[in-house]
Amino acid sequence: MQWLLAILLVAYLVTFAAPLSLDARSAPPSAATVLSRSNLRPGPGMTYAVVGVVVAGQRVQVAGMAVVRQRPQTAKGMVFVSLEDESGLLDLVIRPDVYLKVRTVLRDHPLLVVRGLVQRAGTAVSLLVQSVTRLVS
Repeated sequence: MQWLLAILLVAYLVTFAAPLSLDARSAPPSAATVLSRSNLRPGPGMTYAVVGVVVAGQRVQVAGMAVVRQRPQTAKGMVFVSLEDESGLLDLVIRPDVYLKVRTVLRDHPLLVVRGLVQRAGTAVSLLVQSVTRLVS
């Protein structure tokens, strides 16, 4: 009887459930980024979707919520941050000299305005950070 219930459950999920995406970049936006963006228009920056089509090397400004911060020991002092807005996640690359200037803002404020240069490696897009300020709505 239990195996029958398991088969029925799998069949139901395959038939009726929405497909699950394991890619965080396609996840729905958090409420914080959607609510904050409404206060930004015409706003201090582009969305991730717009940055995705910008030419490499162009200077842009984006706003969003820092959701992941990493400082791997093997990265020679580089810091990596994932910035979320209503259209997805943008990877930020922060050099050690820039991190020394902006570390207090990065640690103390989740909502940020970031300026930097667009970098491309294949289909991956990231932002080489030049400055970070806290987002004041």
